[in-house]
Amino acid sequence: MTVYIKGQQMADPPDTCTYIAYMSGHCDTLDMIFDDSEGTIKGMELVKGDTVQALEGNVDTGDMYISGIDYNGSQVAIRALSLPLSAFKTGNQHWENATFTAIIRDVLEETGLKVEFIDRPDFMYKEMTRVEQAPLAFLSDRLSLESYGIRVNNNTAYVFDEKAAEGKEYLLQMDEESFESSPVYSTDDARLVSEIENSYNMPDGTAIKTTVKSGIEGRILRLSMAVNTVGESLRFSNGMMRAANCTEYLAEGDVENLDRQPGEVVYLADAPKGHTGENLIYRIKNDLAGNKQTLYMRRPITGDY
Repeated sequence: MTVYIKGQQMADPPDTCTYIAYMSGHCDTLDMIFDDSEGTIKGMELVKGDTVQALEGNVDTGDMYISGIDYNGSQVAIRALSLPLSAFKTGNQHWENATFTAIIRDVLEETGLKVEFIDRPDFMYKEMTRVEQAPLAFLSDRLSLESYGIRVNNNTAYVFDEKAAEGKEYLLQMDEESFESSPVYSTDDARLVSEIENSYNMPDGTAIKTTVKSGIEGRILRLSMAVNTVGESLRFSNGMMRAANCTEYLAEGDVENLDRQPGEVVYLADAPKGHTGENLIYRIKNDLAGNKQTLYMRRPITGDY
């Protein structure tokens, strides 16, 4: 394993190194514990915001930013995030007659992050307001309403269509023999939504009322969500329904090596009913010191939303 701290390669790797990578919705985290008997790391006088990077096998964390340091005798524990400190500063912004891509660029400009549109959310908004929200938190919430996601890795924010990501062809078929131990399968029925009804009266008196259905058993939500058009109401309702229903069928398991990446699609064979078939890897816990991964997967949404 190769580790850089403040751009300097460490002579000895950490005793433990855990890197959790998310497809979207969360920042990646890196936790390392070093034996610093010679005081090398302590002498670097690390502070929050200093960069670290870990590489092993097919995993490269890219630049991560220190968020916490613990000194305990000869041990040094370092925790880092994929987001720079600038990404946590709250702010206010207002847009009128702007595309979503332009809004995303405006918000990310204050963080210093680059942006890459794997898919372009070119929705036009009559108006949008950000009120005392951190940049990535604001964008993640807004993108979720449009069924889009955002992931930050190595100082770049990647924006993508989650439905398109789910629809990719699988590259690998896995069964119980593919895992170090029997995989765990679960369902999350408590959050499921069957229908969302949105009724909103615009400031000019125009009434907007829409209903979308998922086709599965679940809760019925009746909302008064601020929108400017019927199209927005339908898209936002569908996005909320996807966020609630995407974890209906979950699976997880440990595998050897560091070959998989979040956002990949695999085919699970001989799994329990509802879990068999294509599954999206939405999170990976990478044990870089132990050369293994824990894969967290979910079945893609089957409805037209």
